Formats: sequence, C-alpha cells, structure tokens
Amino acid sequence: MEQIKDIPYFFNLSENRQIILETNIKEHSPDSKRRKLFDVCRTRWIERIKGMDVFDEFYIPIVHALEDMHYNIGKICNSDTSTKATIHLKVLTSFDFLATFMILKHVFMMTLPVTTMLQSKTNDIMDGIHLIESLKLDADSSRSSVQEIHDQWYKEALSLRIVVELQQSKSTGLMCHFITLHQSTSLDQ
Repeated sequence: MEQIKDIPYFFNLSENRQIILETNIKEHSPDSKRRKLFDVCRTRWIERIKGMDVFDEFYIPIVHALEDMHYNIGKICNSDTSTKATIHLKVLTSFDFLATFMILKHVFMMTLPVTTMLQSKTNDIMDGIHLIESLKLDADSSRSSVQEIHDQWYKEALSLRIVVELQQSKSTGLMCHFITLHQSTSLDQ
C-alpha cells in the first residue's frame, strides 16, 4: 500500500515527472480522460479506493514513465529522480507487489458501496444495514469459493506481469540497440 501512496506524490511533486507520466498516459491509455494520479488518502477511504482504481488504470503508463526516468530519456531527469524511479520500477514490477495489489484492489472494491454510504452526509441506517449485510454475504461467498477467486486474481497479476516483462524486454532491447548505436557513432567521431 505504501508504494501506491508514494507513486502519486513522486509524479505530482515535479512538473517534469508529471509531463513524462502524461506523455505515457497519452501513448498507452489514449482513451482515458484523466492525466494525473489520485493521492491515496489514509483517512478518506473513498479517495483511497478511487486512487487504487486510477493506479490500476495507469499501471502500464506508470511503468513506462518510470523506465523513461530510469534511462533518463530526453535527459530531463536529475540523478536523484532517476535513482528513485529505478527503485519504484523494481518494486512495482515485482510479482509480490502485483499479487498484493490485485488482492487489495478487489477487497477494497467490495467495500466501496458501504464506504460510500458511511462517508456520505446523509446516512439512512436501513440502507447501511442492507449494504453491510450484502458485504457480509459477499465475504461469505468469497470464503466458499476461495480457490476460484485466488486463481482469478493470480491470473490477473500474472497477466499484468507478463505484459510488463514483454514491454520491458522490448524497451531493453531497443535501449541496448540505441546505446550500441550511440557508442558506435561516438567512436566514429
């Protein structure tokens, strides 16, 4: 959860980082109307859930933006930004992170209706009771089909990891080709 909270701060506190992220959002999520990450607030649960949803939507652009900063594409990042991007990239692309993120996302999405009701200015106690009962039924249902749910969430995390690995191997291959090309042209001069 800490990494999901840190990433919006990392991008939102720097105009250069935000530009790199927006460029990657336009490239990899062109249909999205959003261009910024939500801060994942500790006290406002609805914002936390929405922030996780936006993080999920922009996961691939985030990884690409961090790669751009890691390799310092365009030479607009300082060494501190490049180092922090490398650390975030390593964490966000680990399977442990992806599996944990999938679990958190799905559990938080289950609680969204109750959370929304509890944080609204007008609460109808009967609506709250019905939503909580519904949440309890969902939790009981999840317990009885835990293997199927595990398999589904595992497949989601695995497929996201495969996409990231494929894209990273393409990027790394292109970057190695670019560096080799750059070194050979530098030697020619």
